[in-house]
Amino acid sequence: MMFSSLVAPSVVVEAIQNSRIAIGLGFCLLALLCWRIWRFHIIPKLYPEEPPEFPYWIPVLGSAISFFKDSHGTLTHARLLFGDTRKPFAVNVAGQKLYVLTSPSDVSAAYKNTDALTFDVFVRDVMVSFGASQSAVDKMWLLPESSESNSPAQVPNPKGLSLAKLVHDMHKKQLHPGAEMDILSDRFITLISKSLTWPNIAGSYVVESKPHKKLVSLKGWCSTVLLEAATDAFFGDAFLKMAPNLLNDFFDFDDNSWMLMYRYPRVLARNMYQSKQNAIDYLTAYLDLSLEDRPGAAWFVTTMEEEQRALGIQSRDIATLLMMVYWVVNSNTYKLCFWILSHLLHDPALLSTLAEETSSAIAADGNVDMRCLLDDCPRINAVYDEVLRLTNSSSSIRHVTADAVIGGCTLRRGNNVLIPYRQLHFNEAVFGPTAGSFDPERFLKDKSLARSPSYRPFGGGSTYCPGRFIARQEVVAFVAVVLNRYDIKLATGAGTKFPALEELKPCLGVMGPVDGEDIMVQVGQKAANKVS
Repeated sequence: MMFSSLVAPSVVVEAIQNSRIAIGLGFCLLALLCWRIWRFHIIPKLYPEEPPEFPYWIPVLGSAISFFKDSHGTLTHARLLFGDTRKPFAVNVAGQKLYVLTSPSDVSAAYKNTDALTFDVFVRDVMVSFGASQSAVDKMWLLPESSESNSPAQVPNPKGLSLAKLVHDMHKKQLHPGAEMDILSDRFITLISKSLTWPNIAGSYVVESKPHKKLVSLKGWCSTVLLEAATDAFFGDAFLKMAPNLLNDFFDFDDNSWMLMYRYPRVLARNMYQSKQNAIDYLTAYLDLSLEDRPGAAWFVTTMEEEQRALGIQSRDIATLLMMVYWVVNSNTYKLCFWILSHLLHDPALLSTLAEETSSAIAADGNVDMRCLLDDCPRINAVYDEVLRLTNSSSSIRHVTADAVIGGCTLRRGNNVLIPYRQLHFNEAVFGPTAGSFDPERFLKDKSLARSPSYRPFGGGSTYCPGRFIARQEVVAFVAVVLNRYDIKLATGAGTKFPALEELKPCLGVMGPVDGEDIMVQVGQKAANKVS
């Protein structure tokens, strides 16, 4: 009896506490259930004109975890949940509502509605994220009449655009077909061809070297040749000479650049931020050199610098803004080369076909006939288009400045619009039931696919990437030179299986391979090209 009387009170207290916890948990679950019913069942009926929102269980956080882990998979799940109608829907990512467009007609409508859907907010945010000072950003957005500068360096600006918007026109002058692009293209192709000569296949990407055979890392080979050529073509050869670690810093930044776009805290992304900082340091030192000590820069680089200095922007900020351009220009082409050669190495028949098709464009003296490659070699261009379709994970963002109707739904002011091109590229209604598989024949059988509103690897509208012409030239030239100058095959042993596409890590352009899934390639000189 005494024992019972001593224990009973503690048992009672524990039972009361447990019941309170149970009641508290039950109340929380009930509140969560009521919130979910209200949010995803009642509100849609009250506002049927708005895009339906992809349901989630954790308020504020929304679908952030699944989106950052696998954005394409999350958006596909949402699209299918709403009946695969391709009508606009919404996804909540960390408290931010994103309207998602996956219909070609809706995407086209969004590009045309430049009054209510603007790209400017995103551009300003990226400038700040890259580290540009607020003063420099404000000056980039000054309208000509509000600027005190009357510098003769200013390029023609009949529309009275701020420099931030004028940059797109400057990009087009440099990168669209014309005199400036011809100069840059000739530099690019000459540098690529030179880097692909037998003595110049050297460096850390070469695993083993013999008199007429070399074992190379495919990823390292593609990335080194393409980035070195681009750097010299845009900045002249002085930049790489003074920045020997630039390539490593660029690739470290590029691999994790999504963290910058999604504003990862520095404590979780130290390496990415440090690599970006190192590259900007190199650019700042380059810009502080006299013009005589850094000859050979492309028209865009010199003109951009002149325009920014005319606005009173200093070297550090100019370097930061140039880093944005340098990253965008170089983040995709080396990956495209890697994926194209990966497919060819695993399909010797296709490799042989492309080598034969492009042979007349590659001269023995190293010259590359770009007209022949672009106009007379349809198969290599079809492979380029197909690989770009399968590996591109870029998206476009617009900020809604006024309520707009797209696809029969009202997009509310203050939210953002997301246009994920990968959702368009896997549209079976356009690309057929094998849309998820590599099949370059689809672009040969239906030549209109490359112009389809469902094929947007370079975006569209006012943000249509001006670098699309020179990107194709770089890639097809690199591949054609390799195929015609060397015998290449998969090395025996490790590193020969087809690499997995890194689909889970967020990516703002062409996706790379999963870490550690490089390909080892045996490169041999063809008999006619052997040198001692």
